[in-house]
This record gives sequence, structure tokens and C-alpha cells, in this order.
Amino acid sequence: MTKVYYEISNEGYDTETGELKIKRRGENKFEIELDKNDAFFKFKLEKVVDSQDKPLSDVSFTIFDEKRNPKALIQGTITSEGFEGKIKKEIKRNSKPENRKIVFINLSKNGYTPKTFRLKLSSDKDNNNFDFTLFKLEEKEKEKPLTEVQVCENTIEQYYQTYVSLYRKSISADSIDKTQLKKDKQKIVGCHTMYRNKLSKKSLDYIKQLTNVSPSIEFMEITLQVNENENVYSNSSNLNDTIKNIIKEQKEIKSSILVEKKLIEKRFDFVIESLISQNNVSDRKFISELQTEKNKMIKLGYDSLIVQDSFFNVINTFF
Repeated sequence: MTKVYYEISNEGYDTETGELKIKRRGENKFEIELDKNDAFFKFKLEKVVDSQDKPLSDVSFTIFDEKRNPKALIQGTITSEGFEGKIKKEIKRNSKPENRKIVFINLSKNGYTPKTFRLKLSSDKDNNNFDFTLFKLEEKEKEKPLTEVQVCENTIEQYYQTYVSLYRKSISADSIDKTQLKKDKQKIVGCHTMYRNKLSKKSLDYIKQLTNVSPSIEFMEITLQVNENENVYSNSSNLNDTIKNIIKEQKEIKSSILVEKKLIEKRFDFVIESLISQNNVSDRKFISELQTEKNKMIKLGYDSLIVQDSFFNVINTFF
């Protein structure tokens, strides 16, 4: 058997080159199909490299026509030599084939993040040469189990945040699981006994505040042993300084609530002024507009309880 190479050209058709295997005996018949010049978009996927410009081979690809409802047009593999292919042009209403086409190509290779690219094909095949970059998958760090100290700090953090929510009246005392609360109290006391020298400054500060809470939520108070209290209030801080800090923080919380309340009331006032400037606004529309503003503020993250209170205050004032 002998290998021969051919090149066939004809006016109005793309030149076709290839390889044929000629048998020494018997007939050698071949059928070679020529493509019309404007029947296909011809393209070449030249290369794929990594972030260091190192060439990658054996990259799988799928070319599809739409990103949302993909229909596979071509599937294959990009080797170190690239990949050459063609996509048939669609015939438009005027019976002429399309001159440009947008397609999408998805590339994937083991160890690399799959990625989809947008390709713009044109009738000029010299413009249809593409290269791509893929990035290595970041190795996921193995999640280490939490240490006892970390578990303690998480418990202290959650307990403190519950206390703050109660103080701000974001949640009610009835919503608290008293059984779990008791367990968390015991755990925090135990954590402080065993790990007081390993707990973070933030956790120790939380414990300081939780040993002297507001009288209205006294059930949240943490009671430590005398020697443990000494540790909490050790170093440069004494009991009086701690109480001052607690009072200062509570004042800041109250101040923050007042500022938020004023902002909420101003937003309601703005809506009311706008409605009053209109003539003959019905009560139904008046209430509807205020409800819309109320819902909008809650979605924006304003304290829902303060928004609700201000809303009812406005309604009671006008109706």
C-alpha cells in the first residue's frame, strides 16, 4: 500500500487537501467532497495554555449555538497541534448564507477549571483562529476539625449576639430556648474555667459584659466563681472600669437605635408629605403607600420592630 497526497481545487469551492492510501492490487476509487466557498464557517482552535503560558493538550471541547439552550454543534479534543473544523452556515430568508455567527465553546481538562468562551465566526477563515487559557483548580484545603477553644469561642459569640438582639428587642424572650440557654451558660462557665488563658480578647470582653447584663434580661447573665471573676477583671482593668465600659456600650446601642428610628420616621414623613401634596388621596391609597415604604425599609435592613412601631404610630396619628 502506498500513501499519496492530493490537492483539489475548483472555482467556487474551497481547496481540499488530504492523504490517500493506494492499494497495489484491485481498484482504487475515492470520492472527495468539496465545500462551496460560502457554505461553511471554517475555524482553527490553535492552542490552549495555562496561566503560565504552558501549552495544554488533550483538552475536551464542545461548541454550541446558544448559551442558555445549548445545542451541541461539534465535540472533540484540542491536541498540541490544535483542531481545525467547520460549522455549516444557516441560510437566511433572502436565500443567502449568513456572514457572521456567534457560538460558544466549553473547554474542560482534568485538574483545570472548566470555562466557556464566546467565539465570533466570520466568512473570512483567516479571522477564525482562536487560542484559550485555562486555570488550575485550586486545591481545597482540608477542613480541620474545630479545637475545643474554637468551639468555646463560637458558643460565647452566639450567646452574646443573642443577648444583644434581646437588648435591642430584635427578638423576644419567648423565642429563646431556655433549655439550650442553660446548657450554653454552663458551657461558657466551663470554657472560662478551662481555657481562660487561651480565649481571645474578644471572647473575654463578651464574658465581661455578660456577667453584668441589663436588669430587663437578667436571665442572660453569666455567673462565674469569685476567682474566675478576678481573672475576667484582671490586667489593667478593674471592676469599675468594666462597669463603665458596659454602660458606655449600652449607651452607644441606645444611641444607634435612636438614630435608626429618626431615619425611619423621616422616610415615612417624606411619603406623607408627597401624599398630602396630591389632592383627594383616598385612605386606602394612603395606607397602601405607607405599607409599601414599610416593606421597602425592612428589605433594606432596617430594624423590623422599629419600622413596625413607627408605621403604627403614623397610622394612629392620621386614622
